[in-house]
Parts: sequence; structure tokens; C-alpha cells
Amino acid sequence: MNKMRAHLIPAMALVIAGSAFSLVFAEEINSSEVAQKIFEKAGEYSQENAPSPAIESYNKAVNLFNANSTDEAIQELNKTLSIDPYYGKAYLLRGRAYCVIKDFRKALVDLNKATECDPSAETYFWRGVGYSLLPDIDRAIDDFCIALGIDPEYAIAYYHRGLAYWARHDYAGAVWDFEDALTYGWDIPEGQIKQLEELCYNDEGCYYEVYEGGEE
Repeated sequence: MNKMRAHLIPAMALVIAGSAFSLVFAEEINSSEVAQKIFEKAGEYSQENAPSPAIESYNKAVNLFNANSTDEAIQELNKTLSIDPYYGKAYLLRGRAYCVIKDFRKALVDLNKATECDPSAETYFWRGVGYSLLPDIDRAIDDFCIALGIDPEYAIAYYHRGLAYWARHDYAGAVWDFEDALTYGWDIPEGQIKQLEELCYNDEGCYYEVYEGGEE
């Protein structure tokens, strides 16, 4: 039985400045394989203390979001939050919807509210995504760190913190986070790994390759 492991070896790469990182990140979240995971289907949510009309409205927004009717989902979430202004999952989903339509500043307003109402690994991860897209790399890293403090096996958070470290030219941090992302089950497509390898090098010419190797 094969065990998949992450390995590191030396090689050559390219410095990503903040603005370039934003472009790479935007391309990455819009790629079909990755978008399926990052913008995964939202689940219907039942909150014990939330008013029934808020739950009904939220679940309707979930269905709209999952059908790629993003603007309509936002309108429905406006209704949800007018009924229950402390509905953390509704702020989170509306923040995600704003990310989809690239209104990152509105997304961050909602993601801030989501972390206040529901300070979970998921909400901090998504706020980190919002900061990455702005881009505000240092704040993104802070939020990914908080998310990983809550859930140390949050694979996608390692991956995106790795991208953020990359943008800050912390190549060792990026490499270790990509390795942890693979370890905890984040499936990085081979083509994307190759692209990342081509994009990451430091001034000393220390290049890192992240790949999956097998052993019996």
C-alpha cells in the first residue's frame, strides 16, 4: 500500500511581490479544480437560537449561492441579517459571495462580523482569504495562524498561509506549509505545483520543489 508523503529538495524560483501575489491568488481561486474546493457548496445551517424565518432565509440563500446565483444570494442574505443581525454563518456566506464577485472590501466587513459572531477556524480562514485578495498579506497570515491554532489539521489554511509566506519572501515558511497542506490532505494539482516551483526563488537561488513521493 502506497503512502503519499511530501518531500522537499533544493532548486531555483521567482520572488512574488504583493501585487503579483494578488494576481496569482486570483488565478488560483478561479481555476476549476481549486475553485471547486475553495468555493465549495455551502451547507444548510440550523442554529438553535436563531429565529425560524432567519434559518429559512439563510437556507434559501445557500441554494442560490450553490446555483451560482451570487447576486440573488446576497440579496437573500440581506434579508436573513435583517431578521437576525447576529447570524454568523450568514455574514460568512455573504462575505464569501462578495469574494466571488470580487468586492473584497465589502467581503471583509462581513468576514469581520462573522469572526465576531462565530470565532471559528472557518471564519478566520475566510477572513484570511479576504485579506489575501485585498491584498493585505500580513493580516492574512495572522488570520491563517489563528485558524490553524483552532484546527491544526486545516489543510487548506496551510496552503493559503504558504502562498502568503511566499508573497512575503519567507520561502522556508512557504515550503513547510505546502508540505503540511499535502500531509493533511489538500490535493495540489501537479500542474499547479510546477507553476509554483517556477514562481518561487530567493536571492541566494534556493529553489524548492514540493512533490508527492510514494513508498511501500
